[in-house]
Amino acid sequence: MKDFMKIMWATVVGLVVFTIITTVLSMFALIGFAAIGSAKTEVKPNSVYHLELKGTITDRVAENPLAMLSEEMGTGLGLEDILASIEKAEKNENIKGIYLDINAIETSYATIQEIRDALNEFRESGKFIVAYADNYTTGLYYLASVADKIYMNTQGVIDWRGMSGQAVFFKDLLDKLGVRMQIFKVGTYKSAVEPFTAMEMSDANREQTMCYINSIWNNILDDISGARSISKEQLLAYADNGLLLVDTDECVKSGMVDSVLYKNDMEQVLASMMQLEEGKKPAKLSHSKMLEVSNDELTALAADKIAVYYAEGDIVDEGKKGIVSGTVAKDLRKLREDDNVKAVVLRVNSGGGSAFGSEQMWYEIEQLKAVKPVVVSMGDYAASGGYYISCAANYIVAQPATLTGSIGIFGMIPEFEKLAKRIGVSMETVSTHKLGGMDNFIKPMNNDAKAIMQRTINDGYELFVKRCADGRGMSTDAIKAIAEGRVWTGEDAVEIGLVDALGGIDDAIAKAKELAGAEDAVVATYPKKKNVFEEYLATFTEMASQPATPIEQLKKSIGVEYIESEPSVQARLPYYIEIE
Repeated sequence: MKDFMKIMWATVVGLVVFTIITTVLSMFALIGFAAIGSAKTEVKPNSVYHLELKGTITDRVAENPLAMLSEEMGTGLGLEDILASIEKAEKNENIKGIYLDINAIETSYATIQEIRDALNEFRESGKFIVAYADNYTTGLYYLASVADKIYMNTQGVIDWRGMSGQAVFFKDLLDKLGVRMQIFKVGTYKSAVEPFTAMEMSDANREQTMCYINSIWNNILDDISGARSISKEQLLAYADNGLLLVDTDECVKSGMVDSVLYKNDMEQVLASMMQLEEGKKPAKLSHSKMLEVSNDELTALAADKIAVYYAEGDIVDEGKKGIVSGTVAKDLRKLREDDNVKAVVLRVNSGGGSAFGSEQMWYEIEQLKAVKPVVVSMGDYAASGGYYISCAANYIVAQPATLTGSIGIFGMIPEFEKLAKRIGVSMETVSTHKLGGMDNFIKPMNNDAKAIMQRTINDGYELFVKRCADGRGMSTDAIKAIAEGRVWTGEDAVEIGLVDALGGIDDAIAKAKELAGAEDAVVATYPKKKNVFEEYLATFTEMASQPATPIEQLKKSIGVEYIESEPSVQARLPYYIEIE
């Protein structure tokens, strides 16, 4: 009875706290929505778009109705918003240029290329771009190289030393803990399991990693060389001698930077670029203010629409985060049935996940393609399961630095026998048949169970290959020759037939309009964006759920809870290698 009363009392308290927090957040949301609904920024003459890039950049971010009240209340930056703001700045006659204020950003090179392409188009319109940073990493400098002038802090340096890929391995740690991974896979290059089964890269994985790093690096060299009129040979020499890492004067002498100054002096630079009268300052619009600038051309009403559907994150069968297969399939069905939608651009930014979920979405894309054109725009990643859902499209566009392919499948099932013995846990299974206990994580799988699991993986791989062959109009043998789980850059993927063209989301939209014969269609984005309050409430609800048992807490503490929660059969990128 005491235990019952404790549980009941804890439940009541939890509900009361949840209700209070929900009410408070809802009140803030209503205030914010009321404010944002009436907000509209007017652009003054001689304005500059102050594009401050810092923090994480993803394809989309939740709407924050209170962001207008404080620049510090953002939840990261969305590529969708950045590209839209650059386009608005290009078309607004009162905006004369962009001040690219770069801090530390967390994103991948394909996203940087997408922003750089948009900035390059802005610059070609006759308006100026100036860039400033206290220090430049390789990625930040690559982005800044599109500017007319590049400035740096008087004490700054450029981290220009080539590119490298880093991966972390856990096998020895798992051995010490008494956890063993039972592995089933197809594909020499399918290396997603390596961090749990080895302490270094396999030869095949090292080969593919070096291949795509070199591809990205060569693109960076080509673009910077063209923008700054510095030969590739000289850029390579700068990477080898390391002077840009320690000598600010060398950064200027090399031609990598135009001048060094303190950030406060950038207002004078902007005034000079705009040829303002002495003593006058340019009007600066922050990114959050640019989001409030209207653009009648972009928001015009029209019967015909090009739907841009964002699919970002891990592919999962259920849940609220990532690419939830059932939800996406339902949304695609609605787009298929909407007569006003003339074509769909599927924006894929995923390293994969559930093979089952990938197949469900593939089917809906096939159904959609039978009614209206489908064009895929690949982001940083569209690999493994991300490629599975892309291959059915009529046309595929990727950035040169996009990581794609990885056509392969694996299964990874943990076994805790040694760990269980150490902590005094045992399990005995009574079953009517020999396969009845094959999902017992305490004991190793028997040979019959292993054979069934490997057959499942093999069958899944053959189906994956067939989907790719049918979608790309290639033979299964041709797909297998470039499959085996190998990762390719977008640039290489065009050469081998996995991708149709290089470009960004705007190129994909233009292709969709062309295929649909709907040049005057407006762009509508899906799914509906969540706001930050909905995300906070979802997180709180998850935290307020039933407390974990001691065994669940143990699994979480040693890092295997995630592995066990994932589908047994996965089509996933080898792993997200940190590229510097």
